[in-house]
Amino acid sequence: MTTEAVTIEVSPETARVYQNAPLERRQAVSQLLEVWLQDEAEPQLTCRQATETIRSIQAGSVRKGTDRITPEEIEAEIQAVRRERRS
Repeated sequence: MTTEAVTIEVSPETARVYQNAPLERRQAVSQLLEVWLQDEAEPQLTCRQATETIRSIQAGSVRKGTDRITPEEIEAEIQAVRRERRS
């Protein structure tokens, strides 16, 4: 499958998070965006692709041990990264 680059506008923080994310995470974001933007003429395919992508992200989370992180822990990680980037 050939691909083409697109530009979307996001907040500076979101851009930094995306740019610093591992390749696997960036690919998952691309897949989710593609599924979301696909033509509604193929709703069954779109639903299946979305499900497969979400399962892949979940499996990666389980593999990394990040499937049991609480919202408070996530927020603490975000704040730590923001502090690090400011210094």
